[in-house]
Amino acid sequence: MRRFILLLILTVPSIALAEVVSQSPIQNGSFELDADRDGVPDGWTAAGRGDIKQKLTVATDPVRGRVARLECTAFVAGYPDSHVMLAQNDRVGVRSGQWYRLSLYARAENMETGSVSVALVNRRRWSPTGLQANFSPTEQWQRFEFYFRSTQDLKPDDSRFQIWFSGVGTLFVDDVELVPVAEFHRQWQPQLSPAGVKNAIP
Repeated sequence: MRRFILLLILTVPSIALAEVVSQSPIQNGSFELDADRDGVPDGWTAAGRGDIKQKLTVATDPVRGRVARLECTAFVAGYPDSHVMLAQNDRVGVRSGQWYRLSLYARAENMETGSVSVALVNRRRWSPTGLQANFSPTEQWQRFEFYFRSTQDLKPDDSRFQIWFSGVGTLFVDDVELVPVAEFHRQWQPQLSPAGVKNAIP
């Protein structure tokens, strides 16, 4: 009996963790999995022009452990597919009208542009779904969070989740998670009272 209770205690946290992880439709958002040991995180791929020299690998970071590393050493501009991209195809479905929160950790090294974009698109029609945002990673790990309301029903088989930048440099990404949330009301801070103010722009 004592052995059974101990076994139950040890297995409950694993079950709870599996339930939390399963809420996000993004596969291998922690970049821990590389079943075929080819150095590329399972479920992810690099995308862009063939003459752009980019490489996606799993790296071991002293702070965060296994992370995605996307490096570009030669960039070609001026084309629709001129991007250095970390992508996941056919996996991320969303429901029209539902609010979602996307969160991820990122840092960058020697990035030419300093700006990174993230989006979820319907790749059958190349139409946006509500998630289209930008962030600026530094050399230190930072958590970035984005809220969006889906503009369409998107089947996983029609989707492409993408994180990309334009130029040479290296982007590190970890713990990518997409979860549904209750209705979200955006509020800009700080809020300034217009009372007695002729020009409300400080």
